[in-house]
Amino acid sequence: MKCGCECPNGGYGTVKPDGGCHCSCECKNCQNSVITSDGTCYCPNDICPVCDSAYEPVWEDCRCVCREKTQCGLYPACVRGRRGEQCGQPDCEPCSLQTDNGLQECFGNGICTPQSYFCSSRCVCSRFWAGVCCNVRVPRNVGGDPHLQTADGISYDYHGIGEFWDCMSTANDFGVQVRFFGYKQASLVGAAAVKVGQSVATITTPANATETTLPTLRIDGLVQSITKNNTRLTLNNDTVIVDIAKVRNNATGAVMMIAIQYDTGCPGQCNGKGRCVNSTCQCNDGWTGTDCSIGSCGACVNGVCDSGFCVCTVGWEGTACDQKEHCV
Repeated sequence: MKCGCECPNGGYGTVKPDGGCHCSCECKNCQNSVITSDGTCYCPNDICPVCDSAYEPVWEDCRCVCREKTQCGLYPACVRGRRGEQCGQPDCEPCSLQTDNGLQECFGNGICTPQSYFCSSRCVCSRFWAGVCCNVRVPRNVGGDPHLQTADGISYDYHGIGEFWDCMSTANDFGVQVRFFGYKQASLVGAAAVKVGQSVATITTPANATETTLPTLRIDGLVQSITKNNTRLTLNNDTVIVDIAKVRNNATGAVMMIAIQYDTGCPGQCNGKGRCVNSTCQCNDGWTGTDCSIGSCGACVNGVCDSGFCVCTVGWEGTACDQKEHCV
């Protein structure tokens, strides 16, 4: 019997004597506290000093101090993790996802947040999501009904029968479809199909199956051998990898684990000089190439072009080396 309880942020806590859930957390000042009903850590003592305009507050070693603002690059050559004309906007590439509704940072499961002192950015994940890009579901300690859950963490009982899309991404040519069967006033998943690029992998339960019967795996309609552990299949010019692991078939039951990897990224993730849209780099102004690694300096009047930047000769400065250097 599991005695834990679920916290508002998707984690787990301990059950209090009154039946409530005690969810602990740590504040920025390293003091222990509890998670409130909105999923945030209650930290009334996380207070920063008022900094001058050239400085900004930064938490370091459990203390909030004023640090000199850091230069994060000159547009369009912002450092990786920043973008915008002043290179002050957060950029969590490669954790962005292009959809029909526009660009979604952190795969739509979190907020891209700047790290002021280190001139970088990171994804702050929403409830029930984790990982660098917020693309990993937090495991949930549930069993029995309700046995389904929406992407925003709402659980419910479902007795539908038929074929339904679990998720579908037209932009990435990816989708998961499941088939529900009715059984004793409930429903169960008896088949699943995964579309990755131009291929479709289907997993079905054979007719008259028992608890020791392995499912049937088909790739584009062709039945695959699943009697061996650690079998790897590659599809679509190696952009799709299907791993079959932990195949077990004995008196206690049949188990088979299948993992599918689908490469939809861009070469070198565009090297921080562009954005990845539908597996193609859209380079910033002044950069070209399939991975945005080729720089175009334009006219370096008094200098030479090196990796997309003008290296000026002594006595000259500016992006085109066309301004006389001023000594202070």
